[in-house]
Amino acid sequence: MPDSPPPIVMAHAQKPSDVGRWLARLLVDELHASKVHVRALDDAGSKLRLDALEPTAAQLVREAERVGLAKPALDPHMGHIAVSEASLHLLAGAHPPHALFSPCDRVMLAVSIARRPTFTAAHVAALPARASRRERAACVEGASICGACEAVGGVTLIAPHDQPRRAALQRQWLAPKAPATAVGVVRALTAQPHALIRAYFGPTEISFYFEFLGELSRALVGPAAAALVLAAVGAGANALLSAARAEVGRRALTAAYASGLIVWAAAFVEGWTRREKRRALESGTFTATDSDLAAAARAGFRGTELRHNPLTDSFEAHFPARHRAVRYAVTVPVTLCCLVVVGADMWLWLHAYYAAAARWTGGTAMHAVLQQLPTVGYCASVSALSAIYRPLAAALTERENYRTAEAHRNALVARRVLFELCNNYSTLFYLAFYNRDGDELRAYLLQLLVAFQVLFQLLEVGPASAARALRGWRARRAAARGGRGADAGGTASPDEATTAARALVADVVEQLALPAYDPFDDYLELTVQFGNVLLFATVLPIAPIFALCNNVQEIRADAHKVLTLSRRPAQPDTTRHVHGIGAWRGAFLAVTLVAAVTNVALLVFTLGWLRHLSPAARLVAFLAGEQLALCAVALVVLAQPRLPEDVATRLASAVLAQQRALLDMAAPVGAALRARHVAVCRVQARARGSLARIAFARARRAAGTIQTGARDFLKRRQQRAWAPRARARRGLGGAFLEAHEIAKRQAEARAPCLRTPRAALAGAAAAALLALLVVRPLGVRALLGSGL
Repeated sequence: MPDSPPPIVMAHAQKPSDVGRWLARLLVDELHASKVHVRALDDAGSKLRLDALEPTAAQLVREAERVGLAKPALDPHMGHIAVSEASLHLLAGAHPPHALFSPCDRVMLAVSIARRPTFTAAHVAALPARASRRERAACVEGASICGACEAVGGVTLIAPHDQPRRAALQRQWLAPKAPATAVGVVRALTAQPHALIRAYFGPTEISFYFEFLGELSRALVGPAAAALVLAAVGAGANALLSAARAEVGRRALTAAYASGLIVWAAAFVEGWTRREKRRALESGTFTATDSDLAAAARAGFRGTELRHNPLTDSFEAHFPARHRAVRYAVTVPVTLCCLVVVGADMWLWLHAYYAAAARWTGGTAMHAVLQQLPTVGYCASVSALSAIYRPLAAALTERENYRTAEAHRNALVARRVLFELCNNYSTLFYLAFYNRDGDELRAYLLQLLVAFQVLFQLLEVGPASAARALRGWRARRAAARGGRGADAGGTASPDEATTAARALVADVVEQLALPAYDPFDDYLELTVQFGNVLLFATVLPIAPIFALCNNVQEIRADAHKVLTLSRRPAQPDTTRHVHGIGAWRGAFLAVTLVAAVTNVALLVFTLGWLRHLSPAARLVAFLAGEQLALCAVALVVLAQPRLPEDVATRLASAVLAQQRALLDMAAPVGAALRARHVAVCRVQARARGSLARIAFARARRAAGTIQTGARDFLKRRQQRAWAPRARARRGLGGAFLEAHEIAKRQAEARAPCLRTPRAALAGAAAAALLALLVVRPLGVRALLGSGL
């Protein structure tokens, strides 16, 4: 659109390497070759080279068709229809075509277009000779040129903010309305403008994360209230009942609370699954199948062989599972080594904790603070190990070479969740099942909850806020100095177009100094928090209260971070449209299943409630209890279908409406085809009649020719057969005539001697016979040869 900022701006590095400069130039050339408009932005103030990527409406439509983007149809009953050049007349708001896409859609499609050019063999051969090993590893055949540019620091993709939408989102998100009643306190604290969030970020991981965070915060109200009731009842029982009865009642209530918490967790995960399917259906990202055949290959995928895709009926690049299994031989040992490092780190800090507790035994405040130093150090070491393992896990997952972005993300989630759970819970499991001291475990878990909440908030918001404040102070100082010079020079006020261009450049320059936002770490933090609430519910029942307080504050902190302390998402993982939280749902369900086992183990082995039983009886009790807990979780999971009935009904209605629309569109086409078929049949019939007549005439002529030829042939054959007889007859007749003439002349000469006619005839016959035998021997031979 002409008045909106470009969806993507490519910011070139000020001092790139030779390879970075070459890659940036290659990327721009490839985009020009693809007929994508790349416009240079005038930025003399910051001395940066900025190129705005402005694809046309037709290019956006083609890219939307390639990535499978769906938009609402004109008929609401048809739901969402995949965007293509053939379906534009069925989509709402497709005229003009550029109005079909929202700002977040244009950002996603522009990022996909920018990452479309890939390296060829000629590009790899033309790589500068001074390229390092890391640069050569990024520049391989089939890899994305834009991805290599970002990896070596040549180009950074920046999505300029849509300032009006951003301002409206900040007003409603960062400053919620005060609750009118006490009942609406939690609702007001957890309220979020989800419609505006989806309009600004699209149906991406970011919007689903904030919706999941709000749902989890509201769901934690029940467990938090139950924990408060449990604490109040326990305090009242201690005051009113004897110690033994109070202990029995407290144990029964704690066991019931832990069982209810496990059931609540399973119900929450399944309820969220149904909710995210409704949200995906509303957003047009719902997928009824998990097949990867219809998904597009991600930019970093490199196939080793070709395989036929039955959906597209084409041959596509494929990476066999057996080749990935060979690469597991490297990733699995590396992951195990990392887990060994986690265990060693846990052992060192746990011994430091015991040493601090043994040394500073005084009751002073200083000693109490010094006793907490190992806990703070352990939290810092956990964060440090997570930061170290983050790029290693990304490299291992990239090496496994998954075809689709969703499969790649799921593998990364599984690897990171396994490491983080071991990294965060190794000490707690050691205290719970090796030391078997419930009071020590409760105290240490409480310290970890407080330390982790404070540390995570400081690490998330503190450095970014300090850096932003420092940049703002420097900008104000530079503006004050420039303002004095401008006042002295008396420069003219810029026009509206110049002001908009300067605002765009200022936004890009400001975002360039900010880090990119990825909700991966926030999801991981929620997973760890979910484990803190569930895994040790029998030891620390008040953990949901801490989690609820943390989430209420986390909503505003993460909103502030994503809107002001981070760049607008312009990466494939953060702009890709998704249909839910993906593998994170499986991670939360796995934590629930593990919690069903750990809580039973804590009740049986750690807290000593069954110490009067024999070890074999305790083992039987543990097995029976964990089987009952797992069966309860399974019943909750299988109680309701994951696809809600209303979603299934809307899907069926959309399919039926689309079929009817296709039939309605096909009716005139079918009538025209039928009329054309009838006309063609008539033409063909007439043509067949004409051809038959022509063929019949040709056959008659051919038959006459054949008959004439046969007649001539038979005549010639008869002539050849009768030729000797004719020649013989002609020869015999000549001989008789000649003999007759001779006889006649002799008779005339002897006329006086002939006395009677009979004597004359006898002489003539004798003369003729003599002439036949003497004068015409050939005629006689011919006569004899002919059989006469």
